[in-house]
Amino acid sequence: MKTPLKPNGPEVRFASGTLSVELREGTQEPVAFIGKAIVCGSRSKNLGGFVEIIDPKALDAADMSDVVGLFNHNNDILLGRTTSGTMTLTRDTDGGLSYRISYDPADPDHVRLMAKMNRGDVVGSSFAFTTTRNGDTWEEEETEGGGTLYVRTVTAIKKVYDVSPVTDPAYADTSAAKRSLDERMGSMKMSGKKKKKRDESAATKAERQFLEDMIPHHEMALDMANKALEKIKDDDIRAFAQGIIDTQSAEITQMKDWLSDLDAQRASPDAETQRMHEEHAFFSTL
Repeated sequence: MKTPLKPNGPEVRFASGTLSVELREGTQEPVAFIGKAIVCGSRSKNLGGFVEIIDPKALDAADMSDVVGLFNHNNDILLGRTTSGTMTLTRDTDGGLSYRISYDPADPDHVRLMAKMNRGDVVGSSFAFTTTRNGDTWEEEETEGGGTLYVRTVTAIKKVYDVSPVTDPAYADTSAAKRSLDERMGSMKMSGKKKKKRDESAATKAERQFLEDMIPHHEMALDMANKALEKIKDDDIRAFAQGIIDTQSAEITQMKDWLSDLDAQRASPDAETQRMHEEHAFFSTL
């Protein structure tokens, strides 16, 4: 059985209490911002009907060739970049990811972030990522109260876009994953870890309908966000609007790519058969 449709575009996750300042030895002079962006092997809090675990090997083949350090995922507040050497990434023993952004006292954004950290306004780190096509699995668990809880395991991250010190846990945006889970719930036929086959034709039709409905919805959001940037002066609201533009533009591109894939599969029955064989081989390894 195929996993639920992966989230549309970059996802954002938050890790509380994972940010600190490195000081020069024997002084109070700041040297770098230190944070842990990705924690592996631990079950998240309930993200709205599902919990999430990032597999320790999820980053093994991830594209981290050009990762930026941003404040609150705002592209206008660039703190560092791996390609320039102002930020370095380190894989941790748990398989996760830590970052180090060299402190620059001549950079007003660094100075402002330091002041916010000293006040206790910055509460943790976050990262933006996408998974590969088959980069996550879903399982169903029964809760103590007799309800249902879905467990998502991220097994293969395709790309890490940014790591960010953040002021608000609300930046742990799970809306894309929750939309994916909600829309695909009817095609998920699970009992514990036992997965059953699905109706490929019905599922493919549902995928196409979902994507065709969501693209104009996102385009409307982009139009509203762009108009907001033209008129609104508040920095926080502008940052929020810019985040919508960045995320949903990527989601539109991803959804159009998926529609192209579905068109190709519809035109070639052999391609659809091959996909089913590939999925069977993939799940046989779980």
